[in-house]
Amino acid sequence: MLPIWPATVFDRTLQRIGAGRCSKLPECPLCSTPASRVACALAKPYRLLYCPACDLGYVDPMPTTSELTEFYESDAYFQGGHEGFGFTNQVETGDKLRDSLLWGWPYLDELEKITPSRGKILDVGCGTGFRLSVAKARGWEPHGVELSEYASGVANERYAVNAKNCRLADAGFDNDSFDAIMINAVLEHVPDPIELLIEATRVLKPSGGMAILLPHYGSPRSKMRGAAWNEIRPPEHLTFHSHASIKVMAAAAGLEVVKISSHP
Repeated sequence: MLPIWPATVFDRTLQRIGAGRCSKLPECPLCSTPASRVACALAKPYRLLYCPACDLGYVDPMPTTSELTEFYESDAYFQGGHEGFGFTNQVETGDKLRDSLLWGWPYLDELEKITPSRGKILDVGCGTGFRLSVAKARGWEPHGVELSEYASGVANERYAVNAKNCRLADAGFDNDSFDAIMINAVLEHVPDPIELLIEATRVLKPSGGMAILLPHYGSPRSKMRGAAWNEIRPPEHLTFHSHASIKVMAAAAGLEVVKISSHP
């Protein structure tokens, strides 16, 4: 299969000169621009579409809310893998990652530059709570939301981090509730990332900071591997983000981008 990047460059050139192709493909979930092409076929019934306006890849068809809820509520997602998705054992893996992150965590270091006084932190999609336990050890008051009843139970019982078993929109948080928010490897799992970011911004204090971690769809690895890129795995991952799409999401949610960085 040919790399995706030549067509990506071609799409962007057409957009700049106003000669983009007329498309009847589904609209981009970020900017509502119709997809310019099918980037690649995936396991049925999915295909990967490409938006030339914000450099986003996204799957079609998108799973429904009820399908996604059923998918993530399965205990197998965190305990032993769920139809090839999820984690073999996130309790064991999380404990190992926690031990490593306690020694140093650049992700939280950057967030603490914005909010050096600590305060209340929210982890959206907190899983079994190991990340929040690290924040707690660094002086934060930890809170989380998690769709899996099993994972949120582990978070509360193992780490005492105030995890709610629900979606962020259903958590009932007041405006300006948190000094900092982590959205770590979550936005690629949802069909409408902007909707989630807007809700997260609502509960974030105006002076607060938000840290987001995503697979990098703009990376050379993703373009070279095409459909074989390991991050493309619907219905688990649904949207695939570049630096350009991150800026589009931030602007739509009313956030100021302080820093974007990439790593292997």
